[in-house]
Amino acid sequence: MARPAMKRLACLFVFLVVVGMPQGAWAGATTPCTTETLQGQYGFSFNGVNHPSPAGTIPGPAAEIGVFTLDREGNFSGTVTVSFNGLIFSGVAFTGVATVNPDCTGTSTVVSDLGLVEHFSFVADDRSSELRLLHLAPGSVIPGSALKHDAGAAPCALASLAGTWGLTGPGASVGVFTVDREGHFSGHDTVSLNGVFLTDTVAGTASVNPDCTGSATLSSPVVGRQRYGFVLVHSGNEMRLLQTDPGTVIFGTARRQ
Repeated sequence: MARPAMKRLACLFVFLVVVGMPQGAWAGATTPCTTETLQGQYGFSFNGVNHPSPAGTIPGPAAEIGVFTLDREGNFSGTVTVSFNGLIFSGVAFTGVATVNPDCTGTSTVVSDLGLVEHFSFVADDRSSELRLLHLAPGSVIPGSALKHDAGAAPCALASLAGTWGLTGPGASVGVFTVDREGHFSGHDTVSLNGVFLTDTVAGTASVNPDCTGSATLSSPVVGRQRYGFVLVHSGNEMRLLQTDPGTVIFGTARRQ
């Protein structure tokens, strides 16, 4: 008879623990979002398309990479490199303001040195370390994301790139490359050029800024010489790349192996 009694006591204990838990803890709820919980430095990217519209946007594919810093009042500033249908604008400065709801949704307005005023909707997730964004302009279908840099992390340097990376894109390609501590890299990939599949080798050099943006120049037998801008995110374990040669809108990602 002792065993059933102990089982009933155990069930009663579990019931009391569950009932006594705060509702937010049981539901997995997090602290309500504010601009203060979102403050920090972010690396971001967008990749999509602009359709012809009365808003006057340049129609065609569009992609961009950059960084911004958001303060506790919701004010932010940063720089962006963007390709609008192959028109390249590098290192464009911008400022803006964001509003955040307790459910971690929000909106922002951005004014850039190009004279553009743009609006965005976003939602924060992953403990407020990532923003998923949507460009709000008639005719645009441009989603993006921004990832918060680790608080207190050391500024990025060439050593931040050192290691082996797996590559998807730019364009239709997959491959691998290795970077040394001086920014020299080499690797190989498989490329689809209009449905023709080729194996290519690449080599080049990269430079990195303290804000975790950077640039790279590479050469290969198949594609020749190309230039890229990039931003490091995910604690330096992911690289988001944008080709900066005029006439291109080519976006890709590389992740540390």
